[in-house]
Amino acid sequence: KDKKCQLLENKETERRIRLGWAIPNLTIRKFKKENNKDNEFIYNVKKQVYQKYVEENYGEWDEKIQRKLFSKFINENARNINIIVLDGKDIGFYNGKNTSNTYELGNICIIPEYQNKGIGKAILEEIIFEHKNKEIKLQCFKQNPAINLYKRLGFEQIGETDKHYQMSKI
Repeated sequence: KDKKCQLLENKETERRIRLGWAIPNLTIRKFKKENNKDNEFIYNVKKQVYQKYVEENYGEWDEKIQRKLFSKFINENARNINIIVLDGKDIGFYNGKNTSNTYELGNICIIPEYQNKGIGKAILEEIIFEHKNKEIKLQCFKQNPAINLYKRLGFEQIGETDKHYQMSKI
């Protein structure tokens, strides 16, 4: 057991070093479902990032419906959510799930004032590094300018719906 803990600590230290090279003082911490502050933070980030796409694609943002969808999201994904932290401040989150041959990136959301500063790129590069032996899949709204970042990092479109592109990186 001690050896396993030491390996996990080493992995975390290596991640901190890689992220720090990309963006000084950028770290990741695990989401705590029981922490109401974490829950509200995730909801507010999702709202800030996705509200415009929801309204463009589905109509008015209905707070009651969105809270219900958020509750379902947390119940299904809590153990796979990571909070993105810069200089000790929570600035975003991402979540994803491993399957046997793939890593499915569910969300990567950074509050708007921290977007376009290389943070999303650093996080994506870390995800790619950590899952280098797997296919990485994601889905994003067609209007999302992050599509350009995904393409620059080697993701290719593998499908689409009327509102989303599905992308993959092998």
